Amino acid sequence: MSCYSFEKLDPAKARPVLPNVAATYVLTMLDSTRQLDKERLCRLTPHTYIQYNKGFKKCKKPGVHDTGQDIIHAYQNLASHILSETTFEAVLILEDDAIITEDCFKYLTDVDRFIAEHAFDVYSLCSTGFMLPYNMKHRLIMGTLGSANAIIWSRTGLEKLSSVDLKQRRHVDRDIISKFDLKYTYWRPLIMQTFPLTENSRNWSPAARAARHGAAAFLNWHRKPQPGWNIAYMCCGPVFWLTSTCLLTQAFRKARH
Repeated sequence: MSCYSFEKLDPAKARPVLPNVAATYVLTMLDSTRQLDKERLCRLTPHTYIQYNKGFKKCKKPGVHDTGQDIIHAYQNLASHILSETTFEAVLILEDDAIITEDCFKYLTDVDRFIAEHAFDVYSLCSTGFMLPYNMKHRLIMGTLGSANAIIWSRTGLEKLSSVDLKQRRHVDRDIISKFDLKYTYWRPLIMQTFPLTENSRNWSPAARAARHGAAAFLNWHRKPQPGWNIAYMCCGPVFWLTSTCLLTQAFRKARH
């Protein structure tokens, strides 16, 4: 018996805002109570699918022992399906807590043009990490990437994901995507998420749990995405650039004396 099933949604009548992304796939649990905004989902790409996961507690999955590994297994199942059953060159994978606001649609056309013209492993629509300016609208994420709830995957990225050994991997963002070289994002967060306490968040590292608790308390990030995400993009971008410039300048001056 398969641990996964798929549902195809009817396409929107309007032209999709991401025509160069073949399809949107939403990862959700079979018994999830989260409500998906299907109307907005179907406006993103030409095709839209939902992958339902029975979960490792109800369906045996070798090597899966916690929710983090179960999420990776769901990603790998989807990657294998796309690689074997389609010729899609780019797909958008959303986790079911992704928040699609009307505001994001006016910026996604910039993202669509970028992925049509540039090689990439993944293009995140909302993540944390040290960001370098690629140009005025797009950033390159260096090293560790946090939050993978809304990411456009190239076929190359899916092949890398599919080949990862599940052993010793517990987080799809930290343990898999962070290892990719070509990780891009937009200059502002687009499809966001909040950070309520969940079964999976209990498996985060102590530092990540502490950061989540502090951010939730200070920014109300467990209930609403903003202003937390705007602050995060400011810190990962301009604040990081300014701090790095100041430190390098100081080091250079010391080296001269």
